[in-house]
Amino acid sequence: KLSTVKYTFICNKNNYNDYKNIKTINDLEERDKQIMIMRYGLYNTKEFTQKEVASILGISQSYISRIEKKVIREIADIIKI
Repeated sequence: KLSTVKYTFICNKNNYNDYKNIKTINDLEERDKQIMIMRYGLYNTKEFTQKEVASILGISQSYISRIEKKVIREIADIIKI
C-alpha cells in the first residue's frame, strides 16, 4: 500500500531498499502532502497540472511550483541524487 511506500514517484524502485531514512508521503506537512498527491496522482488519484492544483487550493501556480520543488529537493538531498 502506498501509505507505507517511500516516495516511489522519485525513487528508483530497484534501489528502494537502499534508502533507510527516506520519509514517507505521510511525513510531509499536510499542504505539501496534498499538493504532491494531486500533482503525481498518488493513491490512485487523478494527476493534476500545477495550474489545476492552484485553482483547487486557491493559491498561485508559482506557489505550487515552489512547494513541489522544495519537496523534490528534500527527497533528492536524502537519497543524494
